[in-house]
Amino acid sequence: MPVTQDLRKNQALTFDDVDLIYLEAARLKARIDKETAAVKAKKSDLDLKLKQKISPMEKEYADLIARITEFARDNPDRFDSPRKHPVGEIGSYGLTTSPAYVEITDEEAYLGFALTQGYDDLYTTEYTPDKVGAAKRIAAGEDIPGARLIPAGDVVRITFRKNFAEQLEDGR
Repeated sequence: MPVTQDLRKNQALTFDDVDLIYLEAARLKARIDKETAAVKAKKSDLDLKLKQKISPMEKEYADLIARITEFARDNPDRFDSPRKHPVGEIGSYGLTTSPAYVEITDEEAYLGFALTQGYDDLYTTEYTPDKVGAAKRIAAGEDIPGARLIPAGDVVRITFRKNFAEQLEDGR
């Protein structure tokens, strides 16, 4: 049995009443957008300042790590036993044995080769929902978990023009 809704309250409203509600919503959206933009601007500024501040340190860090890496790579006999050299309570550096692995240097070339050769063991397929296929099956009466068909018809859409906040009389 469908639940009936009391529509009297909404039917008693005039366009002027709803216009006031719309304007209040527009004012709130303008405030939300303004606050969001301010925080994004601050975050962007902070990110830029951080990058400028740490950029020289990152370069120096990379150079130091490269020197340690070169030393360990060029002196494997010094790391026979133990394989790592401890540095106080801070950590260690040395050699570890890593299994062979594949590095993909050009994904487009790799996948193109795999597809033309028919080597389906060289790639995986990502599945994404096909809404057209789902619509056909649901319309035919099939129940598909996680999907529902929204019938065609009138839908309420509320939009605000770009820069609408400037048009509001009280831009609180």
